Amino acid sequence: MQERDMSHFAGKTAAIDIMVWLYKGAYSCSYELATGQATIEFLTYPLRMLRMLKTKGVKCICVFDGLHLEAKK
Repeated sequence: MQERDMSHFAGKTAAIDIMVWLYKGAYSCSYELATGQATIEFLTYPLRMLRMLKTKGVKCICVFDGLHLEAKK
């Protein structure tokens, strides 16, 4: 592995497993989600990350994968 500044990937396309970022965003409003309160705060983290990539010139494709894959075991 090598550390790279995100600008190194300018002009490239990245496929993002967006569920990972949505789960991370859910930590910020876990109480509201657990108690059924209306909230969209879980979107803050993924939107911030996507915005950062866009400002670095990276095109993002958000992937919501469905079925369980053997390769993920």
